[in-house]
Amino acid sequence: MRLIFTSFLLLCAVFGATTYFAAKYTMAQIDPSGKMKHRFTFKGYRSGHMMYLRNEDLISANDDLREFIAGSLAKGKAAKY
Repeated sequence: MRLIFTSFLLLCAVFGATTYFAAKYTMAQIDPSGKMKHRFTFKGYRSGHMMYLRNEDLISANDDLREFIAGSLAKGKAAKY
């Protein structure tokens, strides 16, 4: 079975355990050619990977996730690979 993803969302820490540069490096390794750049969304938060610690980041992460899901829906169209 082959899995094909149409969109990716990476939520990461600006400071903390999941570093900004490690997350950016990981994204570059997933798509070194840059052909799928339009499918990647990168968001960083001051509270890091524990967005629930800082209310502003929790609200932002929820909004970002909802926006990502809404933007990833097929809306009746076939996915283009």
